[in-house]
Amino acid sequence: MKITIGFPAMNRHQETREFLSLIYENTAEINEVIIVDNGSQPELITILSGFDSSFVSKIKIIRHKENTGVRPALNDIWKNATSEVIVFTHNDVEFREKGWDEKVRKAFKKHPEAGIIGAYGAKGIGTQDIYKVPYQMHQLARTKNVSN
Repeated sequence: MKITIGFPAMNRHQETREFLSLIYENTAEINEVIIVDNGSQPELITILSGFDSSFVSKIKIIRHKENTGVRPALNDIWKNATSEVIVFTHNDVEFREKGWDEKVRKAFKKHPEAGIIGAYGAKGIGTQDIYKVPYQMHQLARTKNVSN
């Protein structure tokens, strides 16, 4: 099962580079990464130097001259993804668990009727009950926190 990882970004070049590093280090099988560059100055493509060329070849950047907002960016990801599963995320999420994507694949294989599988997130927003996932899946990712 192929997975596309997609996220919008505007500026925050170092944070986006660190985010991509975590994806590279901790994703078991990287199929495709789509970045919607919402008017970054300079363009986000400048952060790709130094990454392994096989990883860079899996990154697609959709460039907008100005910030179109999150919803249009997510629609761009959805329209351009070539994988069966899309992980919509943001560049401030830390994927620290090695092989996190295997849990996503396992969850969809176990529940093929599922349309959405969520991860624990949103540090400090609302109550923690909003973001619960089944215990057996554990936390796949959490904003600015280490997952396990």
